[in-house]
Amino acid sequence: GGDCSQDSDEDGICDDIDECVGAYDECGICNGPGEIYECGCADITEGDCECPEALSFTSTHIQYGLEITKVLTHTEGDLTGLTTYRMYFTTANADDIITSITGNDEFILSLNTTTSFYQEPVFGGVTPENISSEAIDLLPDLAYDSWITIGIDGPAEIGEATASLLPGNWPTTFENGNSFTVNDGLGSGWYILPESVNGIVGASNQILIAQLTTNGDLSGSFRAQIFPNGNNDSDERIDITFSYDNNSSINICGCTSTNACNYNPQAINDDGSCEFAGEYYDCFGNCTIDIDSDGICDDTDDCIGAYDNCGICNGPGEIYECGCLDIPDGDCDCNANVLDALGICGGECLEDIDIDGICDNSDECIGAYDECGICNGPGEVYECGCYDFPEEDCDCEGNHLDVIGVCGGDCSEDSNENGVCDIDEYGCTDSTNPNFNPYAAFEDGSCFIGGCVSEFACNYNPEAEYQIFGACEFTTCVGCTDSVACNYDSTATINSNYCTYSIPHYNCDGECINDLDLDGVCDEIEIEGCTDSSNPGYSPYATNDNGSCLTAGCTLPFACNYTPTAGYLDITSCDFSSCVGCVDPNACNYDSSASLPSTCVYPLLPFRNCEGDCYNDTDGDGVCDEQEIEGCTDMQAGNFNPNATEDNGSCIIQIGGCVLPFACNYDPEADYYLPGSCDFSCLF
Repeated sequence: GGDCSQDSDEDGICDDIDECVGAYDECGICNGPGEIYECGCADITEGDCECPEALSFTSTHIQYGLEITKVLTHTEGDLTGLTTYRMYFTTANADDIITSITGNDEFILSLNTTTSFYQEPVFGGVTPENISSEAIDLLPDLAYDSWITIGIDGPAEIGEATASLLPGNWPTTFENGNSFTVNDGLGSGWYILPESVNGIVGASNQILIAQLTTNGDLSGSFRAQIFPNGNNDSDERIDITFSYDNNSSINICGCTSTNACNYNPQAINDDGSCEFAGEYYDCFGNCTIDIDSDGICDDTDDCIGAYDNCGICNGPGEIYECGCLDIPDGDCDCNANVLDALGICGGECLEDIDIDGICDNSDECIGAYDECGICNGPGEVYECGCYDFPEEDCDCEGNHLDVIGVCGGDCSEDSNENGVCDIDEYGCTDSTNPNFNPYAAFEDGSCFIGGCVSEFACNYNPEAEYQIFGACEFTTCVGCTDSVACNYDSTATINSNYCTYSIPHYNCDGECINDLDLDGVCDEIEIEGCTDSSNPGYSPYATNDNGSCLTAGCTLPFACNYTPTAGYLDITSCDFSSCVGCVDPNACNYDSSASLPSTCVYPLLPFRNCEGDCYNDTDGDGVCDEQEIEGCTDMQAGNFNPNATEDNGSCIIQIGGCVLPFACNYDPEADYYLPGSCDFSCLF
């Protein structure tokens, strides 16, 4: 009896009073187009440059940030209603290296969801090291497991490394599907070594750090350690705090110049906020041009190169006679010394007028003694030399002339009649020699030996009997006199004070003194460890492999080839097929070698084996003992049981006959009357 004539949208509201004849879209507009605008249900408000943010984050360096992308919103199966996200740390440079994600009481590490994280229960783990294509084929939901990482989304390949977990309870909390927080003094997180190639950001300027599957909103914080431009000597710590609302849009404004220090890879519209590093410097204020690597930026470096030992930029070093300069004119050595009057370099003698090798300040006679022993005296000017002699004598001794006319002489012969006694004709004939004998006719080797008499000179001659002027030299014997030095000069007598020495454990040729394995690393500084960089047990500081590298194998207890002694999991080696079979000993297809269960086949009939034979058939009649039915099996018996399989002696067989007592053939044994069986002839 109602008066509604039409309800077009069948919503139970009559069209004449229905506010929306049709359906509201996601934006609440009747028969609207849905989220087709810049910000979903609306355009960007005039004067604004962005929509409400899905991802909002803060960063201690504007050029480093975070990006979260949707992998898949699940609409079927066990994951229906969940969304899988991947979280990327964004960087300034393609060659930046990220090595760790951590947190402590100074800056918290946390990953939160308003609900819970999906964790695949069989192969899933804190890292994606078990997620191979073979494992995903076996368990497809494994592809959407929640995990943390640095740069890889599966098992590490050559040159890569699975993220190592620092001690803490957070991995267990995370694997249980819960949010986690690290805020204690010890701290925790995950890391890889700088040598691992999966730490290099790459051309996309972003690196994967987590995959999260949830139906909640995300939030958290972390501290990332990076090495800008791959420089291991200079690291930066970037602190990120973020939140992500699954129902909002992303930022669309900011600095869009990839060369800017505050480049925002999420920005669509440039808002004029770009900031650029100055010449010679990067966005951290670090010098980018330092050709000589001396820690001084080239724009302020007084010497692009190196000062030599003489303080000259890019100079040749101490190559001169005195190291950094030659011996000055007039000097005899590098200490500004000159030759003194005796020819000694740096000596103290100012004058030796009589050139007798005795300095005038200590010479008792500056000049010469005459024959009478008088300094600069007149000599033997008297009759007897230093005095007159008696007239009766030929000399002052009362002697007479000898054969050569010498008064008191002892010459008894002058065979050559040259006025010189033959015995006196031998002597030093060198007129320049202090022992020169002007009367000698023949050299007898008595001339004094001349040379350098200074014990400090390179050419000191201990046999020299007098100093020859300028004979001493002090340069050719200069050298290192330390016998343990690399440049030791066994011929040097004057120490140059420029000795060089080998570094510990090495000889002067730069070779190890002890190197039993001939690997170029001295035995004393060898570091034992695993030297295989592709092995999880690899020690980057090891120089000598001690066999401690971990052995790859299948460490999954439920795999066919589970190897508990393996040092690390190689998921590609795991066998999940050869041990698949029926594990029920009661099944027809039981496989005693199987460890992974598959479908079992059982006997079709109860109490019978897989061949159809009874387990128990005492009487061998083909009917299992458990199925035997006792009763009368004789069809002639009145109590015959057609269902009985085992006769229990209960058959009752009735005998038909004449049961009439007056009959001639009355049969008292008969159980029932058999028509026509009675004989009555005897009665007549």
